[in-house]
Amino acid sequence: MGLIYRNGILHFGEANLTPLDALCKRNSEAFYLYDLDGMSARAAKLREAYPGIQIHYAMKANTAPRVLKLFREAGTGVDVVSGGEIKA
Repeated sequence: MGLIYRNGILHFGEANLTPLDALCKRNSEAFYLYDLDGMSARAAKLREAYPGIQIHYAMKANTAPRVLKLFREAGTGVDVVSGGEIKA
């Protein structure tokens, strides 16, 4: 996950680079940008590097539904601290 310049344009992503100027022009309000492919790839690399361990995502870091869905589908557990996090 990261930012990289290509041909003078700032791009975001890892496997699939997305030009940020196009995203900013389409969205007039502030928005969050997540590299879901990169998150999924990193979870897979962790599983590959440490076979047999259970990976957990710290839900307090981000409760965005698409992020949680990605980790659920990847078989990743979640670490929660409060009842409010469990309800999310």
